[in-house]
Amino acid sequence: MKDSFKYLLFICLFGTHVFAQKQTTQTGDPNDLDERFVPDKNSVLNSANDSKNASDKSYKNSNNAIKFNLALLGRSTLAFEWEHAFGDIVAIQAGLGICVGQDLMQKTFAGEISDAFDLGSRNGNYVKLSEIFANSAFNSPSPYLAAGLKLYFSGEAPEGSYVHFNLRYSTNNLSYAQTSQNYNNNVVFVGSPDITIKNLGFNLIYGYQVVSGSGKYSFVNDFYAGFGIRSSTYNALNITQVNNANGNYQTEYVNTGTMRSSIIPVVLLGYSLGFGW
Repeated sequence: MKDSFKYLLFICLFGTHVFAQKQTTQTGDPNDLDERFVPDKNSVLNSANDSKNASDKSYKNSNNAIKFNLALLGRSTLAFEWEHAFGDIVAIQAGLGICVGQDLMQKTFAGEISDAFDLGSRNGNYVKLSEIFANSAFNSPSPYLAAGLKLYFSGEAPEGSYVHFNLRYSTNNLSYAQTSQNYNNNVVFVGSPDITIKNLGFNLIYGYQVVSGSGKYSFVNDFYAGFGIRSSTYNALNITQVNNANGNYQTEYVNTGTMRSSIIPVVLLGYSLGFGW
């Protein structure tokens, strides 16, 4: 609870600082030179500036954006993001998607790291998260959810550079490969072979969003990079050696019904493409 309070306090202080800095930049008082060299309202220069400003501000019609996150395809996830800007600085973003396969990024890069940061008991013989990924098959689709706050410190929302405080939640439903008795190899799986891996991440992201086009709709390109921490929980599988009915030793993989967990640092790189209105 204390950590959550510190996290929220940091977001509030940082947002106040960004807002104050931007207001100072945008509301500077005109000096003598500004007043001396202001062209006449009927001047050609003024008409050109008005035309340019109208063109530059065309994206301001786009306070909303729907984007498809291409980077999450590496996690076998189809995810869409919705962003809404409140004024020139603050925006909120929410994500909704579905996991349609084994999480390839977590399997390739995070499995063994999670083993090193496992928070469960190291006593006894158990199946590590990297081994679960290696010996399991995808079972069924599962949800992906995200929510966050964006603060733009250059340009005007929803275009320009920003920082994004983001929360992501996803699950991956798998089935362990050893699902039936195998007396030749003396291996037996006890309990349900279904395994659910639940991931909850807190991230700090820096990005740059480009909005182009004019009229009612515009194109949105969102590039981002960041870091964070991710908690993973999954079904605990223990490995035991017992004597079977024939008096021979056999190995049992036991789904205990309890959960193991790990917390690891993560790095995020991504790109989303969509349209605004």
